[in-house]
Amino acid sequence: MARIQKNFDFISSYCQPTFNIDKYQSKQTGMKLYHINVPLPLIKLEICVQTKPYDDTGCAHTLGKLFFRNIV
Repeated sequence: MARIQKNFDFISSYCQPTFNIDKYQSKQTGMKLYHINVPLPLIKLEICVQTKPYDDTGCAHTLGKLFFRNIV
């Protein structure tokens, strides 16, 4: 969580009895991050990251690799 606080600005929080959602925004890219704290084990996760590949340089693929390796 320390890495998130260092590289992201806290925007807002939404609390429910069973979970909390914290919204952050990247200081470098403006990408929004939603941290969902759920006490139960998760069984499904869907993530959508919009990228605009204007050519075939592989930037969208590289972004996916960096994102899923937890380098934020």
